[in-house]
Amino acid sequence: GAVARHLAHVVAAYWDGRYYKVDGHTRTYLWQCGELPKPDRLHVTIYRVASRAELDALYEAFDTSTAIKTGYDQVLAGLRDCGLQLQSKRLRQGFLNDALNIALRGTTRDMQDPALPELDVYQAVAVFKQELELLDSINPQPSPFYSGVVAAALIGLSLFETKRVLGFFDRLNRKEGNRKNGRSDPVDAVLIAIERMSLEKTAARTALQGDLCARVLRGLQTWLVGPKKNRHQYWLQYSIHAANMEPLLMELRVRKNICNVETL
Repeated sequence: GAVARHLAHVVAAYWDGRYYKVDGHTRTYLWQCGELPKPDRLHVTIYRVASRAELDALYEAFDTSTAIKTGYDQVLAGLRDCGLQLQSKRLRQGFLNDALNIALRGTTRDMQDPALPELDVYQAVAVFKQELELLDSINPQPSPFYSGVVAAALIGLSLFETKRVLGFFDRLNRKEGNRKNGRSDPVDAVLIAIERMSLEKTAARTALQGDLCARVLRGLQTWLVGPKKNRHQYWLQYSIHAANMEPLLMELRVRKNICNVETL
C-alpha cells in the first residue's frame, strides 16, 4: 500500500548529460533479488548539479544515519557508479571498507587518527577499479582473503607486474604453498600467518588486518624476487616479518595521483 508507494520514490542527479542515482541502491538490489516486489513505475526527483563536487555533496546529503547507509552500502554504490560487475562472492558482496582503508591508509578506520577525514568510499572504489577487476578474475575466496589480504592484493596490483602478482595471489587462493626441509616458501609462510590470525577473537582479528597486509606484502615481494637471489630469505624457518608499508603507500598515492586528496 502506502509503504510500497513510498519505496518507489527515488532521487537522482543530472550532470554533464548523464543521470546518477543518488539513493535507492539498496532497494534496487532487493528488487533484483526478489526480496522486495518490483514497482511498476518509479517517481524520481531529479537535482541538476554543475560539477562532480556538487554530485558528491548531494550523495552526502542523502548519506545520513536516517538513510541507514553503511560502509557496505557505500561500497556497493561505488561499484555500481564505476560500472563494476564483480563475479566472485568475496568481492561482489561489498565488504571492502576495511580493505580499502588499509590499502590507502595502512590500517582500518578504527585504528586511524580520529582527526583524519573519513575515507571517501566512492572515490576509493574508483581508485582501485582496475585492481578489483583483476583480483576478481582469480575468484578470491573468503578464506584466505581477509581484509588485510585483499588490501595487499590491491596494493600489489597497483605497484608490481600484474601477471606475477596474480600468480602469487592465485597460489594463495588455492592454498598451494610449499615446504622444503622444514622451511616455508612465501606462499606457505603467508598462509601460516593467516591461519594464526584466524584463531583470534573477532575484535583482535579485525585489529590485526593492517599487520596481516604488511606480512602478505613481504611475502609478495619475496616471491617476486624469487629463490635464486637470496635463498635464505625465500625459504623461511620462522614466521614472516611485516613489510614497511609507508614507502609502498606513498608510491601508490603518487602513481594514482592522489597525494593531496585528504579523503583518500
